[in-house]
Amino acid sequence: MKVTQDPKKVSAGTKQRPFVVVNPRTGQPFPKGPFDLSEDDLKSPAVLRLLPPIKYGGVAGGRHGDLVILNDEAKKKKGSAS
Repeated sequence: MKVTQDPKKVSAGTKQRPFVVVNPRTGQPFPKGPFDLSEDDLKSPAVLRLLPPIKYGGVAGGRHGDLVILNDEAKKKKGSAS
């Protein structure tokens, strides 16, 4: 699944306190641009919580929306579900 950090939250960060999303599974920050979540990340409830909830175009178990699913990936997901 291709995701990126939420641009709204990234822009809300400051130079002294930049917005950084850390992978709870590895303890390392996620990359700044678009990237793919690994299979292990997709199996981790702690990582899934960083995605938005289903109501906002996310996934089951999503809560915070610190990471957002890229549009082309979301469209594929909707197309395959019907």
